[in-house]
Amino acid sequence: MVVNISDPEFVTNKQDKALMNLFLIDNNTIHENTMYGTNIQYIDECAIGISKCTVNSVCINTPGWYQCDCLEGYHSTWPDNNFGSLCLDNFGYCNKNVSYLRLHPMVPVGYCLDDSIVCHNTDDTGKTIEIKNIVKGVEFIDVKTKPGVDNHTGFDLCITSSLKDVSGLYQLIVAVSIDESHAINLLWNIEVEKARCVLNSSYEVEVLEYESVGSVVLHIDSCAPDNYTTLTSIALQSDDEISFTSDNGYGYIITSPLNADVNTFYKFQLVMTENAIVLQTVNVTIVIVDSSKRPLCPRTINVNISLLDVEVETGYKVKCSSYNNRSIAYAVSGTDYFGVLSSGEIHLISQLPRYFDTITYFNIIVRYDGNPQHSETVGVVVHLNKSVSAVCSPIKTEPQVWILNACARIDMNCSDPTQTDSTHLQYSLDFIELGSQAFTIDKLSNGVYNLCYHLTESMRYQ
Repeated sequence: MVVNISDPEFVTNKQDKALMNLFLIDNNTIHENTMYGTNIQYIDECAIGISKCTVNSVCINTPGWYQCDCLEGYHSTWPDNNFGSLCLDNFGYCNKNVSYLRLHPMVPVGYCLDDSIVCHNTDDTGKTIEIKNIVKGVEFIDVKTKPGVDNHTGFDLCITSSLKDVSGLYQLIVAVSIDESHAINLLWNIEVEKARCVLNSSYEVEVLEYESVGSVVLHIDSCAPDNYTTLTSIALQSDDEISFTSDNGYGYIITSPLNADVNTFYKFQLVMTENAIVLQTVNVTIVIVDSSKRPLCPRTINVNISLLDVEVETGYKVKCSSYNNRSIAYAVSGTDYFGVLSSGEIHLISQLPRYFDTITYFNIIVRYDGNPQHSETVGVVVHLNKSVSAVCSPIKTEPQVWILNACARIDMNCSDPTQTDSTHLQYSLDFIELGSQAFTIDKLSNGVYNLCYHLTESMRYQ
């Protein structure tokens, strides 16, 4: 019987008493245990090249096995230098050399992210790990070393410019070293997201005190809940009547009846964070409008207008009464063709095109000057009269005598009073009674024709 003692299974189980009786080891010499008459063959794993030692290590033969010792300047990732262990550069002993960062586009300029890559010099030389050079840079990030204890060095990645318009994937490669002979590249894969949640600089809305409980008085439509961004609201005063909600998106909802005599406004601070980074802090003001003090206006105004009307007052006026004779201001919303004067007169800014809808809508916002700016919205319905006929001044050139093959040139000379171009006009010519038998018509251009006679009979045609 021959037993190969380089067999890992054999070595692992050599404490088994039955197998231990097969060999004796004394002072690096293997002897035959004659009790069983076993022939034990000694194998030098290093000499025949079957060891599992990795790069930067040397194989050392031992009785019944071998070990891998790291070369000078390298260390093992296993404390007992077991076979197959990886030997790393003493300086290159980092917990990792590749990192992934995901950045929200609202991370503020100047903020420094404490990354998870940590390196240390296992030689305990006391020297400082430094950035040798930027192999591949990212224009909006500056990387800095952050010395720690026990020769450990971390890294801060600092934002140097706005991330709002730089969404995409980037790579930052930095060479760090402790001296010229030991250097390693660290790589950061950086993803700048597209903005999922961007807040206005502030929010202010007016709410009539008779709005019903359950109504959403402010909806943050540019920000939806997700797994990364957190939006919280801090009430700067009582929030018994209005509360923050994240149901079906972020917003504020009425939770109990409002009373402008008790609370004329509510103030909140809206804070957006991601991974404990405060991205934005904005103020929210909700003004409660006393329903008896807002401008009193008609809900709807109907305006009739023609395609021929050009930059004139329409003859229609917004008539509102104000509380305590407060001054009223008007503003138009939802149209480029109409405006409103300080007197409330509705006027046409420019002529309406023929393709304009027969019925269209826009709003006039009626607001008190000063604070609080109580307001009311008046809807305007525009009825457009498109029944505008073309204007024609025909030009006829007739022969002196209508004989066989004599022709007349007819130019309809028509124009569209609503437009400067009349090429879109269409024409048709009809003969009365026997005209179609005596004449032919040739179209020379749009609205211009040749009328030619082909008989020799005397007759009157139309």
